[in-house]
Amino acid sequence: MIKHTILALGHLAALTTAASQTCLAKGPAGYCKQLTWEAQKNQTGAPTIDECQQLCPVVSQDPESWFVNLTGAAVGEKRGLINGYPCHFSLGRGPGQGDPLKFSLANEDILGLIDGAVGRFGNSGHVAATGTMNCEGKNITWWID
Repeated sequence: MIKHTILALGHLAALTTAASQTCLAKGPAGYCKQLTWEAQKNQTGAPTIDECQQLCPVVSQDPESWFVNLTGAAVGEKRGLINGYPCHFSLGRGPGQGDPLKFSLANEDILGLIDGAVGRFGNSGHVAATGTMNCEGKNITWWID
C-alpha cells in the first residue's frame, strides 16, 4: 500500500510540474508589443497545452531574432513561422498595414505569446488563440493553433 501511495504522489508531482512550466527564457526584450488577445472560437481539435509548450525549446534553439517578410500577404492570410508540430505559430498582416511588411521578431516575443495564450485560454487543457501586436511600428496578427 505504501508503494502505491508513493507512486501516486510521484505521478501527481510530475503532472503538477509539467502543468506549471512556462516558456519564458531570460533573454533580451522583444521587438513587439502585444495589443489584443482572443480565444479562437473553435477549441475542438485545438492543440493541448503540452503540445504548444513543445514549441518553447524549438524557439529557444534558434537565433534570438527572426526576420519576417509578410510583403504581399493578404489581411487574414496565415503564414506559418513554426510548423511541423501539433501546435503552430503563424503570423499575418494586421488591419490597415501596408507594404512593405518586414520586421524582426525576438524569441521572447514568441515565447511570451505562447505563455500568454496558455495562461489566458488554456483552462480546458487545450489552447487556440489569436491577437494583434505591433512589431517595429508594424501591425501584425498572430495565431497559436
